[in-house]
Formats: sequence, C-alpha cells, structure tokens
Amino acid sequence: MRLIVLGVFVALVLSGQPADRKLTLDAVSIRIANGVSHGPPNSDGGPGTRYPELYGADATVRKLIGRAYGLTDAAQQVSGPGSIDSPTYAIDARVPKGTTVEQFQLMLQNLLAERFGLVVHHSTKVLSGYDLVVDRNGSKLKESAIEPDAPAPPAIPGFPNLSGPGLNTYFGPGPVAHMRGIGQPASVIARALSGPAASGSTVIDKTGLTGKYDFTLTYQVPLEKGETDAPGIFDAVQQQLGLKLVSAKETFDLIVVDHVEKTPTEN
Repeated sequence: MRLIVLGVFVALVLSGQPADRKLTLDAVSIRIANGVSHGPPNSDGGPGTRYPELYGADATVRKLIGRAYGLTDAAQQVSGPGSIDSPTYAIDARVPKGTTVEQFQLMLQNLLAERFGLVVHHSTKVLSGYDLVVDRNGSKLKESAIEPDAPAPPAIPGFPNLSGPGLNTYFGPGPVAHMRGIGQPASVIARALSGPAASGSTVIDKTGLTGKYDFTLTYQVPLEKGETDAPGIFDAVQQQLGLKLVSAKETFDLIVVDHVEKTPTEN
C-alpha cells in the first residue's frame, strides 16, 4: 500500500499539478485484451477527441503513460521493464463531464498509480526528430470558429466526422491516412504528425502559431505497401497545411519507470 500511495504522490508532483485525489475516472474496467477492439472508433476518447466523456482503449502500459503525461512519442520517451509493452489491457471508463485535457492526464496518472502501482521519475533525453515550422509561403491553416458547445461541423467526404473540437485520423482505403482537426492548436497538430503512422519520428511545434485551427490532411502512410496518388507526409504537410517538417535534435522529457505491476488490482 505504501508503494501505491507513493505512486500517486510521485505521479502528481512530477506532473507539476497539485495533488487532487478527486481527479479520477468513473466506472473503470481493466482486463487483459482478447484481441477484440475496445473503445470508440478512430479514437480512444477523452477530452479533445470526438468522445470527450468516454475512455476506452486497447493499450499497453507504455501507451497509457504516454497519454497520461502528454508525451509526443511514448516509444522513445518511456523507459522501463518489458511489462510496459506486454500485455495489452482493455480499458473502459467514463470521463466526468467538463474534464479538461490537463485534468484527464492527472486522472490517468492516478489510475496508473492506483491500479498498476506505477512509480516513475523524470529525466531528459536528446532525440532526433522534426521541428514543425511555417513554410516560407505562409500557413494555410484556417482559424477555427467552432466553439466548444457549437453544433457539429459539416461532414467532409473521406474524412472522419467530428462532433466538435477534436482531431481524428482515418486510415484507408489502401496506404492512405485522412486526418481532420477542428479547433486544434499547432502543438496538437505536431503531436499528431509524430510516430510511425505519420512522420516516423517525434515532431515539436516551432511554428509560433497561437490560434486554434481547422484543417484536413491526406497523405501516404509510410512503409505501407500499395498504390496511391496521395503525397508523402512531408509534401502533404507543406502543400496542404503551409507548414514544413525540418530535421532537428531536441531535448525531451523522459519518463523512467521505477516500478509497475503487471497485474492491475481488481475492478
């Protein structure tokens, strides 16, 4: 019990947020995934997504840590034992109405500490990646006029529907990704462009853009086979968003796992 309590304290202190034990998800169920997808389509839910009051996912502990600490690339920014990559857990929970992204992250940190006994510390790591900058011809991002409680934006053929502010990516048909964002800052766009399904590396927002934007992006998924007329991710970002991915080395936050239980406490 001392270890679990310490996990809650460490997770909250390291997040830079005040310890608040009331920040918890509702009706949480955790079990070993059986290969059947859980959670909302095209998103694992939570604030800032199409399903702000639902959280359901098939996720490893590494992925959960990445979401809980707002990491750009959990594959490179989380260090720990093999149990953070296996097994995959089916998680279903409800998110209290009005929860912010920051509060949701604290809820996941609490969940990891309480159910998995997670204890971590922070370090730093220099990684090769990309800076997201504005192209010399200027940004093509559209300032968003969508308010949080506004009606759903109109559907766009080929792109995932959104009921309000959020960002989703639809894959297919073929080796093509269709990304749509509503009311998103440049930092979220950079995070969406990170990882193997997009740029293949970590992307940091260096655009200097301070608004919230609506956009669509279609690109060929790296390493996937098949014929498509969609441009590669680098050309797509430049042509469709008026932004550019530039090679760079950056110092990132590194989450080091000191302790984690492979079997979570019972529901």
